Amino acid sequence: ETIEVPAGKFETYRIEARGYNMDLNAAITRTIWITPGVNADIAHETMVRLRDGRIEQHDRQELVALARR
Repeated sequence: ETIEVPAGKFETYRIEARGYNMDLNAAITRTIWITPGVNADIAHETMVRLRDGRIEQHDRQELVALARR
């Protein structure tokens, strides 16, 4: 999948993980976009949804710069 972030456009692999936090009674979804040869996530996103449907947390971080050596 091709995604565009502040550092540029990248051909990525998307990795999705799903789990459940028994203490919070919440579903957790984590998605990470990676590119071979880049020693950082291109982007990653975390969502925590409570049992009643409310979103407790939704974060996304994107790569902003990449220095090639």
